Amino acid sequence: MKSLGDNKVSVLTSNGANIVGDYYPNDSNKGIIMLPGFSEPRDLSKTLAEELSKHYKVWSFDLNSQGESTGRWNLEDMISSLKDVQKEVKKHYNLKKLGAHGNSTGGIITGIIASSKENCLDAICLTSTPLDLQGAFDEKYRKWLKRLPQALVKWGAVKAYKWLMQKSGGEQKEDRVVSTRDHLKLGSARIYDIKEAVKSIDAAPKLDDYAENITIPVLFIYGGEDSTSGFVKGKPPERITEMYNKIKSKEKKLIINQGLNHRLYPVPQVKENLPPKYYLVQKDVVEFFKKYLE
Repeated sequence: MKSLGDNKVSVLTSNGANIVGDYYPNDSNKGIIMLPGFSEPRDLSKTLAEELSKHYKVWSFDLNSQGESTGRWNLEDMISSLKDVQKEVKKHYNLKKLGAHGNSTGGIITGIIASSKENCLDAICLTSTPLDLQGAFDEKYRKWLKRLPQALVKWGAVKAYKWLMQKSGGEQKEDRVVSTRDHLKLGSARIYDIKEAVKSIDAAPKLDDYAENITIPVLFIYGGEDSTSGFVKGKPPERITEMYNKIKSKEKKLIINQGLNHRLYPVPQVKENLPPKYYLVQKDVVEFFKKYLE
């Protein structure tokens, strides 16, 4: 664990990635790691991290090749990196207990780590977590992305994003989707080889294949309009119900917030004066960790 100053830290992992995060100090000997979703900057978790840091030490990390972290944008690499991170955090800070909050892609990673022999986590909260990347990135688009030249894909991604923003009436953020000479930037994510990234999605592990090995306390939080995770009119897809039933933990809970989308904002999503990320589910997250990290 290396300090970068201003309560920023980094962990050099066994696969060569440098995982960077913000540290929210507390005198507690218990802590929580936070992992964002695909293309999300870690500072979206700031409000929730600050609330949790009233009770615990908290670290909010970027995933591989997102934000300030390096490494490959590849789910298996991310899982490997974060296995190293959880071990380093627990050891370096001499923690009695360690929890983790994972959102979307970060939730898949957190769940798979919790199912592994290398697990150091004592409780996990998974928000807006699809069971796999294959469902979140439609197969027909993945096929086209593998066929087309990378330069064309990068150009098309920028044009498509601008068109979608105009159609939805949203504001175009210049740094949201950017094509550079070396990579495509999607939010905080940097994709250096698009075809390799798509192939890695094709082969990415699926959370429900690991569910039966999760034995620690776990809380799932979804929006009832989370189409990315397969919800339709407030009801979860059958696979999520089956996955949940597989989990062997005696302390598990599923919360479905009707009227919220994948980003846990109300539907239809207002374009102005949005509350901070996780504001509408913050109480559930905090109460869960207060119960299972004590």
